[in-house]
Amino acid sequence: LTIFEEVSDPDTNLPPHIRLVGLVAGKRPDPPAEAIARFGLFPYDFQSHLAAKTQLRIKRLLDMVSAARNGALFVLPNEGHALHMHRPDLVAAGIKYAVDE
Repeated sequence: LTIFEEVSDPDTNLPPHIRLVGLVAGKRPDPPAEAIARFGLFPYDFQSHLAAKTQLRIKRLLDMVSAARNGALFVLPNEGHALHMHRPDLVAAGIKYAVDE
């Protein structure tokens, strides 16, 4: 039994002419003290859970971009989930790559 058993796989049967770019952020700090005070401690190791979740996300996106024409996957292990705010250059480059012929 895995923690992701109930999560369905995305459809990777994309039309082959579509370019697809994936960006995966891998950094997330521990929950703030306010969240722990409000919800209590997690019943599991938060960072181990996040690492497993990130690995699953990378695998799924790799399957998708591998099926696409000239697909690309960027894994940013030291960036948080707000890539559009912290690394707009990479988001813009990904969009440009996806739409340029």
